[in-house]
Amino acid sequence: EFAYRLSILMDPLTLDDYRQLLETTGGQADTTRCQRLIKELEDKLIFGNQWWFRHEKIQSFIEHQLKPELQMTYHKAAAAFFEEKLKAQKGIAFSELRSLSYHCHMGAKESAEWEKSLELNSGLAERAFDKGSLDVAEECYLRAEEAARKLRDEEQAMASRGNMASVYKVWGRIEEAEKINNNTLQYYKGKERKK
Repeated sequence: EFAYRLSILMDPLTLDDYRQLLETTGGQADTTRCQRLIKELEDKLIFGNQWWFRHEKIQSFIEHQLKPELQMTYHKAAAAFFEEKLKAQKGIAFSELRSLSYHCHMGAKESAEWEKSLELNSGLAERAFDKGSLDVAEECYLRAEEAARKLRDEEQAMASRGNMASVYKVWGRIEEAEKINNNTLQYYKGKERKK
């Protein structure tokens, strides 16, 4: 169960963060118990160095054993955990903000949750693009686009697509960027004609 709860995470955490996350997801946790569970995972060759999965395929396999409802529950709990860190620390590291936007998106089911995902992922995508973390920018723009589509907000979805074209242009994927830009242009021309 410990491995299941951690399998949805993007990055390893500190021992104290694991303890807090377990408490957030309804598990019984103390530092000694977390250490023991991590040691068991290491002994079974599930965990390797730095209290994390030995390989991403192991993590993926464990995560895919979870039923979708339980995955969503764990994502919501992880989002709440990172949100609490944000409030407590008056700011969190870029990687933690990335985790917050990811878990918020993966746990979204209702309209208000999709709106929050759209806001978080759009904001982080712009920040990631500005600092040159284009892989993070792309994944956030994709999540923002999906959230906008869930909200039936075609304009926001097209804005995310257009921003993704900028990422592809920097990467040298010019044909993809042009195709997206052409689709975006057609969308806005269509909107103008309807006016």
